[in-house]
Amino acid sequence: KGFEFAEYYGAIEGLDDNFGRIMEYLDREGLEEDTIVVLSADHGDCMGSHGLMGKNIWYDESIRIPLYIRGPRIAAGRTDALIASQDHMPTLLELLDAAVPDTVQGRSFASLARGESMEEEPEHAFLCMIPGMPELVEEYRKLGLNNKAFGWRGIRTKDSTYIIDNGTSPSATQRRLFYDNQKDPLQLNPIELDKGSALANAYDEVIESYLRKTRDPFLM
Repeated sequence: KGFEFAEYYGAIEGLDDNFGRIMEYLDREGLEEDTIVVLSADHGDCMGSHGLMGKNIWYDESIRIPLYIRGPRIAAGRTDALIASQDHMPTLLELLDAAVPDTVQGRSFASLARGESMEEEPEHAFLCMIPGMPELVEEYRKLGLNNKAFGWRGIRTKDSTYIIDNGTSPSATQRRLFYDNQKDPLQLNPIELDKGSALANAYDEVIESYLRKTRDPFLM
């Protein structure tokens, strides 16, 4: 594991150095007022947290990613708004004064980037993991099952995380897990909810709305 940590920190240092070179070039060539720069990622990594090293889990170490935007008309500041990966494209289109297609799944946060208020900030971000390793897909296929119906789906609010976990094996038992991230910021003590309970129903409705929008066959 020590070697993996060394590789990880080395990669981060290399990224930091080279991102700095890009920013210095833009400034040196006078391009900073004609360029929007975005630094983000598709996922984090646990890197030892919860006894895990990888990414395919709902903990904050995995799902919380950086989002840095610099460019003309973009105000300095920070926001705690729940911005998801699918929001990047419509945000950039609006910042470029380009039309945002009605078919996009995300929403624009350009107003926040400009230092303005947003009419209605989202209350949650959708989380998703589909088992895609070839050996897992084959295991489902042999049983006539769709691997996309498994894995886990969930939502992250500013204060909580809620997950429906179907597992990555056809024999797995479904679980509903709730984390109070204010009282349990390290996410060490999940509360397992019964299907049909009031709290589970409230969150299930939100997840189902995302599933309908994306035609996701996930088994609720």
